[in-house]
Amino acid sequence: MRWRIERRPGIAQTQLTILLPDEPEPEAEALLRFLKKHVRKLTGVLEGYTVKIAPEEICYIESVDDRTFLYADKAVYESPQRLYQLEQTLANTSFVRVSKSVILNADKVEKVRPLLNGKLEALLSNGERQHINRHYVSSFRSKFEI
Repeated sequence: MRWRIERRPGIAQTQLTILLPDEPEPEAEALLRFLKKHVRKLTGVLEGYTVKIAPEEICYIESVDDRTFLYADKAVYESPQRLYQLEQTLANTSFVRVSKSVILNADKVEKVRPLLNGKLEALLSNGERQHINRHYVSSFRSKFEI
């Protein structure tokens, strides 16, 4: 991986262009995940107030009864977006779908253990446990790097 930084006086804002081969190096993929995670903000509602939330604060996202919730370490926000929209927004980040109704932040997973029928159980930094359905285990393993 090669990189170059140019400083140009007179430009209004930073412009970042990344040229990737068909199969980028792991370092380039990690850099892209870092950039996407730190540039993006999600919107949630807490106690009637709309707030911006950094994706790295979120442990998991769950859809329950046509409502979407963002679970952080110490708060639960309701999102105006649908689960599939958040999945698209968080593509190429540390977030991964682990069931029909849950997207998990792999960076917030502390421990993983196998369960029956090919499922996994993840212990998150907020103390909660989430099951990874067997259909999603391979994508979770690649995000969690196991």
